[in-house]
Amino acid sequence: MFKKSLLAIGVFSLVGTAFAADITNPFFLPNKGQVASISSVGFDRTQQKNSVLSLTSYNTLLQEELQFGLLDKLTLWGYFGNTFDETKYSSESISFSGKQDENLNWGVGLTWNIWDKTLKVQASLGYNQDKLYNSDGEFKYLSGQIKVGYQLKTMLPYVEI
Repeated sequence: MFKKSLLAIGVFSLVGTAFAADITNPFFLPNKGQVASISSVGFDRTQQKNSVLSLTSYNTLLQEELQFGLLDKLTLWGYFGNTFDETKYSSESISFSGKQDENLNWGVGLTWNIWDKTLKVQASLGYNQDKLYNSDGEFKYLSGQIKVGYQLKTMLPYVEI
């Protein structure tokens, strides 16, 4: 599964034409007809210890997001990814170690720059689905996000809800 996820992310990251833009701007959207590809890799380690038990968890995330500009201020986005988990648990009476490679997640949605002047407003709505290893089903949900920012000369403070 790891090799398939890595191959799919590699293929999708090469899709689209190159263009110069400030993709570090939190309000960035590709213009009409352009494609932006955002690859993400994440890693975290959690450890809990007390006199009774010890628990260590390692999580690695691979994710690829594609954004397509429908209009200059409206973008269709989609992502897919996988979280690879490894857990080690031990107590006085039991010891457990396990790996899980199939925590698939994906989503599709729209993002719209409502107002893009000195005051910036961006709204996003999406449908997301996660397949969790510890359940037989899938976790399906709608997500919404609003960003509001104010462009100063050299910085752009913003809030995200």
